[in-house]
Amino acid sequence: MFPSRAGLHHLALLAPMAVVLSASVPTLASDPTRPDPGPQAASIRGMSCVGEEPFWGLEIGRTEARLSRPGAAGIDEIVLTGRLDTLDFLEPPAAVFRGDGREGLLVATMRRESCASTMSDQTPDRPWRAVVSFPDGSVATGCCSLAGADAARVAPQVEPDDWTRHLADLLPAIRACIADGRVPVEAVVSAWPMNRGMAGIRLRAPDGSRHDCIADATGSRVETLVPVRESPADAPAEGNPVFLPADPDLAGPPNVACGRIEEVLASGGALAGWLHRDPCPD
Repeated sequence: MFPSRAGLHHLALLAPMAVVLSASVPTLASDPTRPDPGPQAASIRGMSCVGEEPFWGLEIGRTEARLSRPGAAGIDEIVLTGRLDTLDFLEPPAAVFRGDGREGLLVATMRRESCASTMSDQTPDRPWRAVVSFPDGSVATGCCSLAGADAARVAPQVEPDDWTRHLADLLPAIRACIADGRVPVEAVVSAWPMNRGMAGIRLRAPDGSRHDCIADATGSRVETLVPVRESPADAPAEGNPVFLPADPDLAGPPNVACGRIEEVLASGGALAGWLHRDPCPD
């Protein structure tokens, strides 16, 4: 089910924090009354978009979307039935959602490019820009993130030339090493795939000490956890970027003095943490 909106104030807070409004939108392609999303829709299963000035939120799935906007009696929500198509052959890639609701047709066009908040220069950029034509004929722009498992890839503008190029595959092992509990984890400073389905994860504790965790790449078990005395020759360079685990007590992204923050979602849409790129030098 889609999340409900408590009111305009709640929506206004969500947009500048650049937090995904919903983990994912249910896929309804199995319903014979719904349109077939087609082969092009397979590469992206959903998007979560927000706009500012005026505020709006749009949760897009393969065959359904939910639009939230301020109305006379609070937040007005409209369910739209339609289709999400992706154009992966374009550079940069693009996606289009067309959906009908009780008030008419909505068309949202998304393009993969860095998209900044129009209200706060402290809000992390999102990786997709949207232009939306609403059922009432008005047009607005906003920023989007991939929803669900797609978002674990972070969808950078260009393929990163660092350890995060393997992030989607390494994330289960990263989470297992953090959850192990023998070492308090402030950040993951590097990670790398290993032979026999294993992964190496370098952890940094709050006191600055570093530990190498070797875990099954599926996250099913942690094999070893040892202090780092010197860097192995085959370990990737560490420290930029770093992965910051999600803090359940923190409502938005962490505050940083330098660099930029990118959100990372685990499979299923849960917030896994944040990538901090270009942190302040020690």
